[in-house]
Amino acid sequence: MQSGYLYLETRDDHPGMVRLRKSIELPSTQQGEAGASIRAISSYQDVDAAAMHVHEHLKRHLVDIDTHLYKVSLAEALAALRTLSLTCRIVWTDPAIDRETLDAMDAFIEKHKRGRRRRDILIRIISWIAIALLVFNLLTGLFGGRTGIWF
Repeated sequence: MQSGYLYLETRDDHPGMVRLRKSIELPSTQQGEAGASIRAISSYQDVDAAAMHVHEHLKRHLVDIDTHLYKVSLAEALAALRTLSLTCRIVWTDPAIDRETLDAMDAFIEKHKRGRRRRDILIRIISWIAIALLVFNLLTGLFGGRTGIWF
């Protein structure tokens, strides 16, 4: 487990493409690799796990696994950085990002939170049904010999 930084890069000559990079040292916000613009930097206690989680969010948009290149909007990539269940500290966000992109990012984050809430509710319902069935089986097995549901 190694702490580090994840950051997003975009290039003007490749619109709609975002590259995810990781670094142990804080990257410079001035310029990314080969003229790319760094758009956001986040700090994580386990940078490898964080990169895996971001990839999990963006895997349907993957273009090149070796260079971590995704064909995705900047808003969705920013949301993927911020919706991780890991401890995250947003170090820097490019002030040149327009308001529409930030609003779209907020919409992606809200959609993710709604999906997570629905999934949690479904798991809770299934758990309570399983507990109720186990209790019912226990009670019918105690008072009727071997007449439990699954015996």
